[in-house]
Amino acid sequence: MGIPPEDIQKWKTMLKTAAPATVLREMAKQYNVTRSTLGFMLADLNDEVSTTEVQTVWGWDIQGNGRGLSDDELNRDLAPLFRTQN
Repeated sequence: MGIPPEDIQKWKTMLKTAAPATVLREMAKQYNVTRSTLGFMLADLNDEVSTTEVQTVWGWDIQGNGRGLSDDELNRDLAPLFRTQN
């Protein structure tokens, strides 16, 4: 599953002012998807996504239960993807 084309600009705009963890968590709720799907959805938001960034999302502690990467770690690792996005 990818991001519906009509929603892509909305998420890109949100990523200009909100942290990736915040936006991805909101996407997970809206589309009712897991980290696995969210990782692949990154490619809809930036053409420069690599396997490393996808795996970062897969290893993220989206539930906040202490198992996986913290929000801060995810934000740090994904920040280069969204810093200069138009």
